[in-house]
Amino acid sequence: MSIPGVPSEPAEAFEFTTVPPEVTFTVRDVAPPGAAYVGPAGALRVLIWSAQPGVEALMTVRTLMPDGQIQWSQYRFSPPGDYSGLDEVLPLSECFLLGLNIGALGVAKPGGFYVLVLLLHAPRADAPQAQMLVSGYLVSGSSLTYPNPRFVGPAEGPGRIRVIDGTNPAAGQVISETVPNGARWKLLAVGAALATSATAGNRSPYLDLLSATSGWWRSVLNVAQPASTTYYYRWAIGVPARGPSGPFNFVQDALPDQVALVGGWSFQIYHHGAQAGDDWGMPVYYVEEWIER
Repeated sequence: MSIPGVPSEPAEAFEFTTVPPEVTFTVRDVAPPGAAYVGPAGALRVLIWSAQPGVEALMTVRTLMPDGQIQWSQYRFSPPGDYSGLDEVLPLSECFLLGLNIGALGVAKPGGFYVLVLLLHAPRADAPQAQMLVSGYLVSGSSLTYPNPRFVGPAEGPGRIRVIDGTNPAAGQVISETVPNGARWKLLAVGAALATSATAGNRSPYLDLLSATSGWWRSVLNVAQPASTTYYYRWAIGVPARGPSGPFNFVQDALPDQVALVGGWSFQIYHHGAQAGDDWGMPVYYVEEWIER
């Protein structure tokens, strides 16, 4: 910038320099990553455990073939939805596995549709030379991908929330509900009504949690329900114990937190002082469910 009436001086020379890079990259004729190589005996093993009938999975696989062509393949899977699982082995030609994406077709919820995809380096489903590609729950609106997968175990993360109408027992019978094989439950709340017969005497209900062989936890309510009455009982995590109150005789007690029930385990509701005409109504219970592998 010059100032009027003041002689201008020549600009001082300034040399700009940069530090040359120490790392260089090949940008032409780049070989695919060795970890993605699939030999002539390679295959994909797909395992799916579903608790949601009617929900399917769609898997897209992208491979680089020996002739340099990119090949896309799609596979559709229809697991039975009864926790029993699906296990399929898909042979591959010699190639480089560039990418894999698997998502749900239908309404898949957290905890209800678990997927595991392995890359086998031998033509047997039980081959020990297996590389895990993806593992986790499929949820509507998202998918599992390779490369850069996120591995999630079947008991990790939020489970599927279910409100279940149980079995209405006959008069004189107890309530008994069993976890399906292949499922894991966290019991959040249980409710049922007890109508007592006209036979004199007080009844005292309780709830048991049982393994496949024995009981290991019991909630005993300090309640004496008389004859010819109907009380409504609730067990839930985090609630204080409370005796019969209100016009409908509501009774509540707490369930244990951070406790899992696995397939074949159960909860049962009985009452001391039971009479033949006493009748438990249909239980309704609230669980968080995962796949148990």
